[in-house]
Amino acid sequence: MRHIKEYFIALLALTTLAACYQAWSQARELATLRDALAAAAKPGALPSQSASQVVASISLPDMEPPPVSPDHAVAKPLVARADETRGADRQTRQRSLEAFRAIANSPEYQRLRAIEQKGRLDQEYAALFKKMRLTPDQLDQFKNLLVEKQRALADVVAAVREQGIDPRANPADFRQIVDSEREDINDSIRQLLGDAGFEAYQNYERTEPFRNVVTQLGTRLSYGSSPLTDTQGEQLVQVLADANQRAVRPGQTTPTGQPTANVAHRRNALNDEAMVRAQSILSPDQYAALQDLQRQQQARAALGNLFRQQAHNGSAQAGPDAAPAGAIPAIELPR
Repeated sequence: MRHIKEYFIALLALTTLAACYQAWSQARELATLRDALAAAAKPGALPSQSASQVVASISLPDMEPPPVSPDHAVAKPLVARADETRGADRQTRQRSLEAFRAIANSPEYQRLRAIEQKGRLDQEYAALFKKMRLTPDQLDQFKNLLVEKQRALADVVAAVREQGIDPRANPADFRQIVDSEREDINDSIRQLLGDAGFEAYQNYERTEPFRNVVTQLGTRLSYGSSPLTDTQGEQLVQVLADANQRAVRPGQTTPTGQPTANVAHRRNALNDEAMVRAQSILSPDQYAALQDLQRQQQARAALGNLFRQQAHNGSAQAGPDAAPAGAIPAIELPR
């Protein structure tokens, strides 16, 4: 860095000296011109020697325009090519988007997508399906309604785009349309399951953010001497939901149809209150495994904070007391 500064200082000095020399040279020529004009204006000067002729006889330095820098010579063509490249990229993306929309609106895509989504429901709702004990026909209808509910967002987006409406311009009205569409599907689910079954379904969706934690614990205990029972699993899910009740807002859903949950609480579902309540449900070995899972959640949250803090420090201007580049602050995990 020191050598670079010295180089620029020397370059600035040379440029200044050159400018001073040019100004001195022009001033000298102008002084010569003034003297010649004054001599021509004297009474003793030759009649045939006019002021214009005196001026013409004086050689002034050629004032040619400065040479064009090579960087400036190629700047305009480079900018033009960059604009052309960006325009071509936009056209390519637009064609790709139009092609994807054409495929997504095709009946074959809709059929295959429905099959894929329906098969994936077992990963999310297997515990609910087992608990409700529906007939095969009822289960198939229930799955179809769940798929339809998940696709409601995409259907509404496609419908409003056909009418030339931008969902980003008025998100509140767009969300109202989506919620209205899903409410109609909820009415169909209520008719299929009954009031008690529909309440169990809603409670299952409200507690969905915390079922992943219980699933992780069950997987960890499945190969040990104290596996997690289904009853323990359901009780633990309810404990986590009650301990994080501020994280769940009934009636609000994400774009995928899942209930809205506070991300910070979802990632740190094993808070102190939840851990205290879990002790009455789990055996000592099971609780120890839950503590390991809690430490992993805390480490994941600390890693996220570390990267966010490092990104913030990198974007801020470095002061005289700033930490050296690459320095990573230590973060102590809760015990």
